[in-house]
Order: sequence, then C-alpha cells, then structure tokens
Amino acid sequence: MRHGRRGAGRGGAHGRGTGGVAGDVHRRSGKLAKGESPAVEATVVKDMGTSFEQSVPTLIADIVGNAPSLALDPVLYRTLQYVSQICPSFSLRGGTREILRGVIARGLGLR
Repeated sequence: MRHGRRGAGRGGAHGRGTGGVAGDVHRRSGKLAKGESPAVEATVVKDMGTSFEQSVPTLIADIVGNAPSLALDPVLYRTLQYVSQICPSFSLRGGTREILRGVIARGLGLR
C-alpha cells in the first residue's frame, strides 16, 4: 500500500484545480508586496480551512464504517474517537467562525 496524500497534485484537498492553498498564499503575499491588505482573502481561507479540518474526522469515520472488513488499528480507533470529540473546538482557534464571517462580510461591503 502506498502512503501519502490522496489527490496530491490534482488540485489539492478539494480538487479545485491548480493553485489551491499555495495559489491563495501567493496571491495574498502579492497584495502585501503592493502594500494592500489581504485580510478578506486570508479570512476566507481560514474559514475554509476550519471547515475542512472539522470534516476530516467524519470523513475518516465514514471510510472506516463503510469498510467493516478493514482491520482497524486500536490506536487509530482511539485517536478517531478523541479527535471526533474535540473537532468542534477547532473553530475557536484564532476567532470564532461568526467573527471570521463578519470580517468577510465587511470586506465585501455586505455590512
């Protein structure tokens, strides 16, 4: 079995084509070089990252649950249980999602 990131080289974690997070970082750093603020773009990326990060335990549980013949390592099972319990707290790092979305709305002129 090959180890590594599934989908690497095919548009990133969500398959959005070339660029992905690396493209977002490049665009934001370009704004900084021009003296512009990349706050809205950075906030959107953080919100998207939080959504993805919170979905990972569910994705893994779905894969494991759909393959009952899969021999599950007890350490993986315990880790999955633990991460499933704490993943809601991931959104609390660096600001709640509501605050992030308020920054996005303000930056887009919706507030």
